[in-house]
Amino acid sequence: MHSRLFVTVNKEGKETSEQVRRRVYHALIDDCSFVGEGGRFGAPVADWFVIGGRFSGDLQKARLDPTTLTAAEGEFEARYGWWIGGEQHVTELQRHDQYRQVFSTYFPDYRGDLPAWRDQYAHYGAPDDAQLVDQQLYDALLDPFVGHTADQSDDDDQWLFIDLDHDEVSPAFIGKKWLVVVDYHR
Repeated sequence: MHSRLFVTVNKEGKETSEQVRRRVYHALIDDCSFVGEGGRFGAPVADWFVIGGRFSGDLQKARLDPTTLTAAEGEFEARYGWWIGGEQHVTELQRHDQYRQVFSTYFPDYRGDLPAWRDQYAHYGAPDDAQLVDQQLYDALLDPFVGHTADQSDDDDQWLFIDLDHDEVSPAFIGKKWLVVVDYHR
């Protein structure tokens, strides 16, 4: 099962998205409790992970109007569906282009990579899979974790959030921390 993990890390010394994505990737791969035999998490959390992955673009989605995004994705699904291959032999590239057409009608001023139909296996993800925490990202994605250095769901032991510096989430993260989205398989 694939799960989404938000990771925060101090900005100091890490000025670019690439530096941050590499730092988080190597911190997780070097933590034997995340992908290994025990430690911080008590037991291995994952057997595989990448930065972004199936959740690549989620930080960008958090910046979009949720009602409009739901409408765009609903129209895309109704017109084309999310599956590739099948009897129609639709390729991933064709679906990407179809998604771009629909998405651009709802977000004509959007610039950058689409928040869907990305490379799900790139170890370091896409440039926007690590972003400096601002008020918008804090409110949309970090607010549920206020007061925690790490958090997991109660119902299935899925890790949801971790701060690599062991800081409790607070408004002080704004402008001082990077937020990275991770796809891990357990």
